[in-house]
Amino acid sequence: MSAKKGSSEMSAFRAYILNSTQDAKEKADSAAKKVMEGTNDTVTTAKKTTKEVAKAVKDTAATKATETKAAAKKTTAATKTAAKKTAETTKAAAKKTTTTAKKAVAKKTAPKTSVELQFAGKSVSYDALVDNAKAAFVNAGHKESEIKTVNLYVKPEESMVYYVINDEQGSFAI
Repeated sequence: MSAKKGSSEMSAFRAYILNSTQDAKEKADSAAKKVMEGTNDTVTTAKKTTKEVAKAVKDTAATKATETKAAAKKTTAATKTAAKKTAETTKAAAKKTTTTAKKAVAKKTAPKTSVELQFAGKSVSYDALVDNAKAAFVNAGHKESEIKTVNLYVKPEESMVYYVINDEQGSFAI
């Protein structure tokens, strides 16, 4: 009779842990969805993170179930405490996921770049090449406000820069 009672307590404990895990997963999913509304990239990240959190919660619950198997035979109160801790861990992980996702979105800034072309004892910056191409375009009778696109083709061996601005071609010497 005692073995039967211990077995039914374990079954009840397992059901309780599975229900707690499911509730925790649903809460984590809900929290992640609210935070991630609006951007597809962060929603994808949140879903992956939520799955990882849910897997971690399941792994944690399974580990806790194994560890508390002996304690469950002694008292049901210890089982309830473990389930509450698992739920709190899930809530904390969901908050951490939200914070991490927000930080990941905030850190996406482009680095400042600079290009310097050096050849045959000369040195010309990218900005100077673009400015010279625009000046040549304007000297050809166009307005600078008309410029939509600028493509440069630098040929150092010829000491020339060929440009295409708004589908009009031109060139200038370096």
